[in-house]
Amino acid sequence: MTTDKKEKAPYRFASKTELNEGLTRLIVDSTELVIVHVNDSIAVFAGECIHEGALMADGYIEGEFLFCAKHLWRYNIESGELDKEPGVGLKKLTVWQEGDDLYIDQNEVEEMVEPEDEFDADFYSDGSPTEDY
Repeated sequence: MTTDKKEKAPYRFASKTELNEGLTRLIVDSTELVIVHVNDSIAVFAGECIHEGALMADGYIEGEFLFCAKHLWRYNIESGELDKEPGVGLKKLTVWQEGDDLYIDQNEVEEMVEPEDEFDADFYSDGSPTEDY
């Protein structure tokens, strides 16, 4: 029996003692993430609002919610789920600590990247030469 689960690919993103409280923007391989640091809790989520893609690091924390600055969509700071819509929200990445260093799994970041659409010329054409206009 084989498993498709990849071994963790640690990506050090911060030192716990140097990480500021609140929201911090993090970019890993061109992928936007947001670090949420409240009290002693640290979480990392997809960094763009699922509504219209606004940067979550530009938002704010109030109580147990992370608010998108653009349209005030609010996400639970523990789970990333939208308020009143369980199961829908920001992807939460696995975070772990070794000494003072904080890590995420780079494989999880790669899984967030949507493959670019490939142009399929046959879909748009019957295969005959194009005419100049």
